[in-house]
Amino acid sequence: MRATIKMKLAASFAAVLLLMCALGGIGILKMSSINEQSTIITGNWMPSMDAIHRVNTATSDLRVAQYNHVVSSDPAVMARLETDIASLQSDIKKSRAKYEPLISSPEERALYNSYSEKFDRYLETSGSFLALSRAMQTEAAAAKLDASRALYDDLSADLVKLVNLNVEGGALASEAGDQAYADARTIFLTVIAISLLIGIGAALWIARTVSKGLASIDTALKAVAIGDLGSSVSVTTNDEIKDLVDTVEAMTANLRKTADIADKIAAGDLTVEHKALSDKDQLGNALIEMIDRLRGVVADATAAAENVSAGSQELA
Repeated sequence: MRATIKMKLAASFAAVLLLMCALGGIGILKMSSINEQSTIITGNWMPSMDAIHRVNTATSDLRVAQYNHVVSSDPAVMARLETDIASLQSDIKKSRAKYEPLISSPEERALYNSYSEKFDRYLETSGSFLALSRAMQTEAAAAKLDASRALYDDLSADLVKLVNLNVEGGALASEAGDQAYADARTIFLTVIAISLLIGIGAALWIARTVSKGLASIDTALKAVAIGDLGSSVSVTTNDEIKDLVDTVEAMTANLRKTADIADKIAAGDLTVEHKALSDKDQLGNALIEMIDRLRGVVADATAAAENVSAGSQELA
């Protein structure tokens, strides 16, 4: 296939445009990844951390309120504490309802189920020692309260693990977003660098090809301008520059042929062969016309000389 300058330019721009399109596509994918991680953080990990932290805090406050109820002997204080305990249990229930749909892994689900089972048992136990506390059986209530410490510590440990798991999940999502950004930046810089190299390389290649070809044509035309028709131009490309070179070579060949005819005429040779040229070859046509006229003049002069010679013979 003939690799014209137009095709070279089109191919160069097409390559750069393809790289830019690829860059845009990669950018969209990476931005989607970053957006996905951001959505996970704001839509899952942060709400999860908030909900489970509220459960953990309310559970601690519940334990404190229950302890104060057991050690208190004032009915009014005990009534207020029971109101607080009911409110805390309601808050825990609401926070758990928000948290449960956000559980995102089997590990988290198993840990939450473990906490739930222990907390249900703890509520049953706390109901018994609060009933003893209302009946002013302080020692028995305190003994029940102390007996529930191990269960409470165990479920609290599960809550702490859930809090840490969500904190770590949020941190990992943030790191994934940071990594996606770093990867996108590296890819962007690489593609931009490749695009610049291709663009600069193509520009230099085409410029060198064109300038070299034009320089050769300029040299040939300058030689023709001073009458040197023996020089020739050669190029290795097969493009518009090659077409120009062929045109210059054809012009030089025509001028060389016309110059040969003129040289023979100058030497007095009017027998030179010629053929009809195109209407556009004015110089060649003028030479042909001049040859024909010179031949006519020579023929006329020859005929006159022959007449003079014949007359002289008759006189003699």
